[in-house]
Amino acid sequence: MESELNEQTALSWLLHAWRPRFAESLGAMIGQPVQASDSAAKEIPDDSLWWEQPLTAGTGAAVRIGAPNAAWKAFGQAALAAAGIEDAEEADVRATYLEILGQALSALATAIGSLLGREVNCEAGRQVETAFASALGAQFGAPAALSGTIWISASPELLEAVMGASGGLVRTAAASMGSGSGNGTESVGIQTAYDLLLDVELPVSVSFGRAHIPLKEVLKLTSGSIVELNRTVTEPVEIIVNNCVIAKGEVVVVEGNYGVRIHQVISRGERLRTLY
Repeated sequence: MESELNEQTALSWLLHAWRPRFAESLGAMIGQPVQASDSAAKEIPDDSLWWEQPLTAGTGAAVRIGAPNAAWKAFGQAALAAAGIEDAEEADVRATYLEILGQALSALATAIGSLLGREVNCEAGRQVETAFASALGAQFGAPAALSGTIWISASPELLEAVMGASGGLVRTAAASMGSGSGNGTESVGIQTAYDLLLDVELPVSVSFGRAHIPLKEVLKLTSGSIVELNRTVTEPVEIIVNNCVIAKGEVVVVEGNYGVRIHQVISRGERLRTLY
């Protein structure tokens, strides 16, 4: 019973670490705040799209996210509509939803890494048929995206890793549940998740431009060769965070190092068009 309780609490921790990040990613795409809360739903719809995301937290460590057709289609269509894309094909809607999900899962991997004390990354994901043994739901809602419940499930290996490195989180939450405190698990999980997300590190890069050249030309490149980019010297460079252009600016030198002075922050709608 204690093991089962701890596993459920570990899964609750994962839910509360992932939930605000998904709401943030969805909100950025649709251009308005997204409300998120625990879902009271008990039954997972049979038509749910399940996505498995393996993580480098240990052999077999993975999460699975399930979204009913109505939910992922509504969220994907809302994001495309915010970018000015109407009447999108279902494949594009699905790809957009998975992009939003991917950003949230990347942040979850970083949060798990902070908990474990080592770097954790996402590996290649895939669509699967069902959840792991148990799943918890989160309700997301916004006017443009309607609302829907999305479910999270974790492999036994990942739950064990979270329990083993929780620094007392799981035991404290379990004790709160056992003492009759109805909000013990949620308050501990949410606060710890927020604390971890504040330390999430994202890769930042600067793009000076791009070029498309045939392979035969690539093979001819030698020391001294010049590759012409698609941007003039007077145009601003792009600041890319987590594979998404978020701002533009000019290159400056700060104490002998290159830097970028931001001149323009990209609107939420434009970010969708600039995903790499």
